[in-house]
Amino acid sequence: MTGLLMRKGKRDTASKHCITLLSHLRLVTGQEPFGLLARAIGLASPLVMTRSESKRIKVTTVPVPLNEIQRARRGILWIVKQSEKRPGKKFGERLAMEVIAVLNGNSEVLKLKAEQHRLALVNRANLRTRVTRA
Repeated sequence: MTGLLMRKGKRDTASKHCITLLSHLRLVTGQEPFGLLARAIGLASPLVMTRSESKRIKVTTVPVPLNEIQRARRGILWIVKQSEKRPGKKFGERLAMEVIAVLNGNSEVLKLKAEQHRLALVNRANLRTRVTRA
């Protein structure tokens, strides 16, 4: 988490943001912050992404499944990006409020995830299928 929060190689600042995030989560909710953070990342993480692929002359959008690490990374980055748009002075507190919004179900991150899944569902006909004989 600290590595994804880091900007311009400043790991110490990123770790302070992470500590602020966890302490603010505990202060606001009164629960264990690691469990809340893991649940929020799980809710924000997409299952698939779409990739542009050339087939002869036309370019099509193809859905690609993500593994666990890719899913978590994308979910964290979406939460961080949306927290930068929130009002407030401290980044750690804005991040904590975004995590709480994800847990409550009223965050823009969940809309991003739904849009990503909708695009994948629409473009599922572009998948390459290979027939294997057993």
